[in-house]
Amino acid sequence: MSSNQVKHTTQKSFKTNVRDKPRHSDKLDRAGGAAKKGGAGGKGTWGAPGDEAKFGADGDYALDEHDPNYESDGDGEGQDDSYFMPPPSEPVQRKFVSSVKDLNKFKQAIKIATLEFLNSNDKNEFAQILKDLDMSLYHQDVPYVVFKTVLDKSSDEHEKAQLLFQYLADEDIVTAPQMTQGFRKIFNSLDDLSIDAPKAGLSVSKFTEAGVLAGFLNKAEADDMKAAVLFVHDADSVYKGKRAIASMIKEYFSNDEVDDARKTLAELKAPHLHFEVVKQMVGKAMDHTAHQREVTSRFLAQLAGDGMSRDEIAKGFNILLERVEDIYLDVPEVLKLLSAFLARAVVDEVLPPAFLLRADLSAGDMGFQVIEQAQVLLNQEKAGMRLANVWEQQTRSGSSAEDSESVSDAPAAQA
Repeated sequence: MSSNQVKHTTQKSFKTNVRDKPRHSDKLDRAGGAAKKGGAGGKGTWGAPGDEAKFGADGDYALDEHDPNYESDGDGEGQDDSYFMPPPSEPVQRKFVSSVKDLNKFKQAIKIATLEFLNSNDKNEFAQILKDLDMSLYHQDVPYVVFKTVLDKSSDEHEKAQLLFQYLADEDIVTAPQMTQGFRKIFNSLDDLSIDAPKAGLSVSKFTEAGVLAGFLNKAEADDMKAAVLFVHDADSVYKGKRAIASMIKEYFSNDEVDDARKTLAELKAPHLHFEVVKQMVGKAMDHTAHQREVTSRFLAQLAGDGMSRDEIAKGFNILLERVEDIYLDVPEVLKLLSAFLARAVVDEVLPPAFLLRADLSAGDMGFQVIEQAQVLLNQEKAGMRLANVWEQQTRSGSSAEDSESVSDAPAAQA
């Protein structure tokens, strides 16, 4: 296992094709209507982590009060504090905040170094700045920061940046895997970049072709990245689609009508923008109340595989993970909240458990720490039951100060 992978240790056997029957459906009903999949399970899905299915002689699900996910018919009142999902520990939170500050400092230094390089064309000086910063853990962000800095510059300056990438790769200052991660982040941000720079897609295609010729980008991986974002060449369509999605989310947060939101989404006829739904809805929910977080989790549980492709949903979560340090500026509790969204999505079978292993993040990404925290939540005793009620728990415990705020039209944090 590579150093940038998180070991998945949930206990569920995912071989069963029989739907688990969760013990928390009554709570979802009281919250405003149970998810179609009851929060976990459905035909062709993965099963809920931490739930060991037990079946009677007739093949039906058998209740077992000793099952770690068993819950009585009571409404949960009177349970002790151990019922609640723990927040990140103080050492973990301190490490996260320190990492955010370090990464922001690194990105700002690279932006300044890039502007100086465009004036001097001195690749050695740029490389020396990188070495002096002594933050190789964050080198996967170099391609993204440099590209974003030169995006509105001339074609000559683009060529300088391409040669800089080749030099950094040849000298193994930015490794080939870090280059790939950096370019993937560029491609995942093109929907936003193309609004202000309509030719962003064409520009990154040229950078990518140069990277393949130079040998630091794999052609097959580069082709996959380019194929996934062909739509960004129509910046006006992207802009209109994002606005329509924002309007749909605002309406859904006001009425909790999943069917209405599903219909609106279908009428958009833009499946290539479904990742934007995840990016905006989860982003907005993190900055609002526990109720909006609950209806967001319920929305994803109902539409996953039935209105929204799981690949697009996974892409939306990937983008959020790549932008954690930027989201932190508006949502200081992003480590706690996004990790809970991820873990809940696994329990609800919106994401497969393998998503936490496949996410293309290095140990220097803030999103990597979010994934680690999601694993902590999934490995808690009675994780399935607790995560199914994770937003209700936050309301009852009063752990989120913003829960008292009303929903505004403020946009989700963007990178």
